[in-house]
Amino acid sequence: MLAGFYESEKPDCLALVMDSREPNFRAKIYPEYKATRDRMPDDLRSQEPLLYELFASLGIPTVALGGFEADDIIGTFVTEFGKNPDNSVYIVSGDKDLYQFVGEKVAVYDTMKRVIARRKEAIEKFGVPPERVVDYLAIVGDSSDNIPGIPGF
Repeated sequence: MLAGFYESEKPDCLALVMDSREPNFRAKIYPEYKATRDRMPDDLRSQEPLLYELFASLGIPTVALGGFEADDIIGTFVTEFGKNPDNSVYIVSGDKDLYQFVGEKVAVYDTMKRVIARRKEAIEKFGVPPERVVDYLAIVGDSSDNIPGIPGF
């Protein structure tokens, strides 16, 4: 999947962004945050070191920061790289939370559908513009993060 994206878009730089293994501030505020997620299968967990080794051998940095999720780091990257009008930023992920960052120079490459989602696609997916995705998910809930939303929505 990543190789296909790399080949079609030919990015100037690429980074693998990972969640910290330390608890983050969301879990401290709301202990049930992501509590319903299944544990990573052992056969997948055992492949993590190989993935890091592969990325290192390709010269692709792996970024993680204690107490932060990948989403937080990606948001920071998008904000900083997005300041330069010459940059186009692609977030390669199936995580719907990341649609909040879609903008004129920022797109999400949907790993499940293998399509690039820009503003139009974000609005079609959620019924709201990217800058309202966080509000939308807070209202309707987000089962993947165990966020209940407002009852009745």
